[in-house]
Amino acid sequence: MASELDTGKNPRTWRFTWEAQSHVPSLKLFLFNLEGESCLQFKNLKVDLLLEQSLLTVCWFEGDEVSIKYSVPIPKVLIDTEYPFHVKAMDDHIEVRLVLLLPVDDPILTKFEYGLTLEDGESPRENVPSDCFGQLLMGSDFKDLSSVEGGVTFHCRNCSTVLTKSIKFFVEMPSSDWSEVADNWFGGCCCSFGGIGEKLITKYASSYSCTEGKCLCHSAFVVLNVHDFVGCTFPTGDDDESQEETQDPDLVNHINHVNEDLTGHVNGFSESGLELCSTSCCHSEMTNISIVQKSKETVNLLVDQKSFLNGFIGNIFMLRSSNITKNVQWKEFSCPNCSSFLGAFPCSDDYRQVSIDGGIRLFKCSVSTCQSVNRSKDLFGKYTLQRMFTNQLLESAKDELSFRTVIRNLQTMPIVLQLILFNPNIWYATGDCTDFGSYCESIGKLDMMPAIKVLFQDYSGGSESQLRLMEEWVKKNEADEVFMMCQQLKELIRCLEFSSDIYPPSHSSLQGLSLSLLRK
Repeated sequence: MASELDTGKNPRTWRFTWEAQSHVPSLKLFLFNLEGESCLQFKNLKVDLLLEQSLLTVCWFEGDEVSIKYSVPIPKVLIDTEYPFHVKAMDDHIEVRLVLLLPVDDPILTKFEYGLTLEDGESPRENVPSDCFGQLLMGSDFKDLSSVEGGVTFHCRNCSTVLTKSIKFFVEMPSSDWSEVADNWFGGCCCSFGGIGEKLITKYASSYSCTEGKCLCHSAFVVLNVHDFVGCTFPTGDDDESQEETQDPDLVNHINHVNEDLTGHVNGFSESGLELCSTSCCHSEMTNISIVQKSKETVNLLVDQKSFLNGFIGNIFMLRSSNITKNVQWKEFSCPNCSSFLGAFPCSDDYRQVSIDGGIRLFKCSVSTCQSVNRSKDLFGKYTLQRMFTNQLLESAKDELSFRTVIRNLQTMPIVLQLILFNPNIWYATGDCTDFGSYCESIGKLDMMPAIKVLFQDYSGGSESQLRLMEEWVKKNEADEVFMMCQQLKELIRCLEFSSDIYPPSHSSLQGLSLSLLRK
């Protein structure tokens, strides 16, 4: 957006930001100077609406002559022209308030945009494309991936390097709360159905093992076997002794017995509807412990597998504390060509770094399903780290009833980022006034975008005393805790800092925390 300067002076660098609240029929404009110039010096301020041109003009007069005139594009809204708009010059910005006929997120506006009409008794949201409201709706994308003729090849989003073979078989991953559901249904104690809940979870998760030629679909990532990658080298552990050779024979028999016992429990439950645990259950568990203690290697193997179970069905994009275990370490996976961060894989050994389940997690915001020249056909094109994080942060706030969150480095565990959800439902549009000349031909394309407003503080370079105070803040406020990979955190902080200057300085901080927006 560009400025019109009637004098021969160099144009000042000005920015505009439109802001509206969800379900509220009003619109606010912030117009401010990026160089910190005070707006109180401008006298005889005049604002005009040029609805035919979708423009709002702001003028300063010196006597009878226009000193400066800026043109700001109006977003796609319905302005109520019968109500006067309010204009006020503040210390560091000019504020304009408009009244709307309908809130910016009213579904009727979307109906108009898509040329749809409402039938009698029809809800305004019916027959409207699911993503036309601007908010990312994260799904497994299972159906879209499965419908691609000839299979799907995954690429690095940054450099378009081919990462995998063509994949034709897709499976949805189990729910992350499957363990809790099973425990609630069957009971977690060994004397309640013989611990059948835990056994069912293990059996269920193993059925979704990461095998060659199969892609596991999660809402935030996909999992592919290491053998499905091209141009990438992974430690596989194939040269090590086989698992059966290192296991105690008695333990192998016990594992087979557990599988048979599980099958019996499932069959018995389905046939009779109820099956009580035998008194030998607890004795069996004690016997199991004594057998496991016979082999240190086997103990480590079983601990790794059991510990990994929660991580396997958890969400590595934003891992919860309940899925954290010291026996599983997550390693970053980068593009072999441009070194861009693409995902992660779990391992149990710093030295060998072999994926425990043979799978690599590719984040949807980092990969594409087509070459860059065909970006419109990319099934993951709507995903960005910012939007994925916002989507899951809102889910977490809803589930945990907490608007305070700290994000820890998954690999080192210290607090890196403090977040307070300030407003979960706003819409905005922003731009630099100095670019308006190149924008004149596309005035009508200015859209209001859904976002959340957050307060944040970066602790990546914090001192020991600062981190100690933050730990106390977490306990005092019962803040929610999530864990992310180092490269994810760097990108998230960059997004927060980049969006922190879309408001004037007087609106960019609160109680020592910076204010920013994140796209939904």
